[in-house]
Amino acid sequence: MKIKVIYIVIIALSIIFIVMGLYSNGFFKGEKLVYKGVDYVGADGDYIKDTLIGKTRDGWKLYSIKGDNNNYYIVAKGNRDEFLYVKESYSRKIDKIEAIWFGDNNGHYTENEEIIDYMKSLLKKKSTHKYDINLNEYENGWQKIYGKYAEDPVARVIAYVIPYGDNVLLYCFEDKRAVELSDDEYRLITKYSK
Repeated sequence: MKIKVIYIVIIALSIIFIVMGLYSNGFFKGEKLVYKGVDYVGADGDYIKDTLIGKTRDGWKLYSIKGDNNNYYIVAKGNRDEFLYVKESYSRKIDKIEAIWFGDNNGHYTENEEIIDYMKSLLKKKSTHKYDINLNEYENGWQKIYGKYAEDPVARVIAYVIPYGDNVLLYCFEDKRAVELSDDEYRLITKYSK
């Protein structure tokens, strides 16, 4: 009888360890998250976390994003922190922006085509100077601008408005470049963001 109990316990523990091992389908490699063999890089955006889809070897829970059936995005949630990751190969086109909002979560949201077209033109504007931007230095002075792309469940940061000495810059997040805003351009962004 004792041997049967021991066998049952061993079998039960084996099943639990196998299931836990299969469920651990992600790991961190430097600053990347690898999920089911695909590399994901850190992203900044506004999203709705959905279903638990796995975990990393070191205990981070991995969640899908509501509306993302292809797992382009994954949220890694630890005990205290939560980070958004995007498939490294996933790209979007500026022309597909369908909404913009200024500021975090409760910022000013708009689907106004005039404002969207204006922001697209600023994002495509050529840089006239080389700026060395370290976003961490400007964390308290910047304004985030989010773009909601067609068929994309996450609104991602597309630009930051940053005070830079006597100038104001629009830092284009996707291609890591900054363009100087004229007084009129800055005035319009300020007007739209209220």
